[in-house]
Amino acid sequence: MGLKWGAINFDDELVWFLTASYAGEEHLTKGHRSNKPLYLTEAETSRLKQLKSLSPNSTENDLVFAHPEHPDRPMTEQNALRCGLKKAAEKIGIHLTWHQLRHWSGTMLYRAGVKIDVIQARLGHSRWQTTADWYIENHTEGERAAADVASKLLNGWEK
Repeated sequence: MGLKWGAINFDDELVWFLTASYAGEEHLTKGHRSNKPLYLTEAETSRLKQLKSLSPNSTENDLVFAHPEHPDRPMTEQNALRCGLKKAAEKIGIHLTWHQLRHWSGTMLYRAGVKIDVIQARLGHSRWQTTADWYIENHTEGERAAADVASKLLNGWEK
């Protein structure tokens, strides 16, 4: 929520998370999180450019997600949930929090084949074990696929 326009490099499609907001208060992020940017896709960059076009006079120091009633303050976490995410979650019948989105993101990236150290960096963890132990849910399909691979390897040894 503390993201400022100056932390986004539209040309190289990168974003640095230098500041954060918690309970409406701005602070610096943990040191290791601001050392490396996150890569954006062309689609994400396009959406951000579109959002910025709604405030053509915004400067590098202006917030990307400002509070709707107080543009000089960051939007609160709860306000952001209420504005859109909570409505979407209610439509499909789930309870949603920011932390659940982080867990979902880690799990989905892992299931899509993204390496654990890349997920670790994207989530801002200092240790890959934290990512593996707490942010990636095991699933039956993956365990069955592992059993199939192990079985095929063992079958190859019989010949």
